[in-house]
Amino acid sequence: QQYPQALERVAELFSASRWGATYLARHPILLDEFLDARQLGAIPDLSEFRRELETELDRLEPDMERQMDVMRERLHAQVFAMLTKDIAGKLTVETLADHLSALADLILELTIPTCWRKLRKRHCETPAFCVISYGKLGGKELGYSSDLDIVFLFDDPNPDAMELYSRLAQRINN
Repeated sequence: QQYPQALERVAELFSASRWGATYLARHPILLDEFLDARQLGAIPDLSEFRRELETELDRLEPDMERQMDVMRERLHAQVFAMLTKDIAGKLTVETLADHLSALADLILELTIPTCWRKLRKRHCETPAFCVISYGKLGGKELGYSSDLDIVFLFDDPNPDAMELYSRLAQRINN
């Protein structure tokens, strides 16, 4: 009753996208996004998003559980912002895929060093590790329900490297 325009947007979302309705039901905190009319403006600036997220992750160090929660929350908000713009007809398919792919890359780029710092038995400051994406992410064609097809590679002669990088990959997947 307090926000009739938000109710209209929710009804529009539910009628336009079954996936969007399910996403909102899974993440009800995103209802706040409907209260901000600016959400239908320009595409979110990912460089600003990255700076803000890095600052927040640094502030939360060493609480990895909270860092992961913040990354998920911010990711969900970004995806939802794109969905609202998409439903409003303000995005092309290409722009949406580019943004979602860049967002996935950004989250992976921040996740790797965050997880690496948490490994106790690491023998170097920077991992000799990379993530190769293929499928929709590799082709920069992510959609809302795309999964990330990724492969982890390492090049490290240390005798404990296999165990170390396996743990790193597990944490990244989480």
